[in-house]
Amino acid sequence: MRAAVDAVKSDPKLRADLILKASSARDEMISHNWGYKESRAQEMQDLIDAVKALG
Repeated sequence: MRAAVDAVKSDPKLRADLILKASSARDEMISHNWGYKESRAQEMQDLIDAVKALG
């Protein structure tokens, strides 16, 4: 886990790609429920915010 966090912290391109993909996943969760009892979009937004805070 630490190695993954360190990689995201040290690589701006990886960080930007992760934010882009997580944002896309969040948008899909918002527009489709995908069978979940509740939307997980807020959890994805929390992840996006945490990754943005790294850099």
